[in-house]
Amino acid sequence: MTGRRREIRFRRWRSAFLILASLASLTWAFAGIINPAMSQLHAFVSEYSARDQPWRYLFQITDIVMGVSLGVAGVSTLAWVRQRRPQRQGWSGIGFVAGGFFSILDALITMDCSPTRSPACLAAENAGDVSVSHIIHIGTSTIVVIGFALPILLLNSTMTRFRGIGLVVAWAWVFFTLFNGIGAVGWLDGTPVDYTGLWQRFSLGLGTLWWLILAADDIVAVRQARTSA
Repeated sequence: MTGRRREIRFRRWRSAFLILASLASLTWAFAGIINPAMSQLHAFVSEYSARDQPWRYLFQITDIVMGVSLGVAGVSTLAWVRQRRPQRQGWSGIGFVAGGFFSILDALITMDCSPTRSPACLAAENAGDVSVSHIIHIGTSTIVVIGFALPILLLNSTMTRFRGIGLVVAWAWVFFTLFNGIGAVGWLDGTPVDYTGLWQRFSLGLGTLWWLILAADDIVAVRQARTSA
């Protein structure tokens, strides 16, 4: 298979699975309707999958679908660049695979309860009186963000048609992700911007938008390659 044919094939696969991952990740956008008792301003999205929450299996399944889809998108990227040194495309493929894998773990290893909704759960979490899976979940969520950061930060310069908008969305994602991280460690507690759940939702929404932009750029690149062939 020539390099151009390999690029067309695996760009097509990557775009398809990025679109599927984006659709699966949007479950949180309807979470306020499905589970209205959970705070949209303060609760982390992971809390919807906690063992004491209704509809938790729905959120777990869609997270698994998202993780598998992103993993396949990453494998497609790595297969495309298999004869090259792992530069931007290669490291982004590794990021997709890592983010997808730990998204699956994140869905399977859930929190015991929702600390935002339950004061007793928050007290138990602060005292360390929670299960191992509850603690592991916090770690896997962090690795998910790191994995997703690789493609978002590396691939804007590889885009053709949508490089500008991709860069704007990427930097907006960086801002809200950092802001969400600052809130997660409690630095925003008691301040006028103590809305960690809101900042996380902005981060998730921008990340999903960036996946769709990359998918659209891949589709355009495939059409251009087929036209010029």
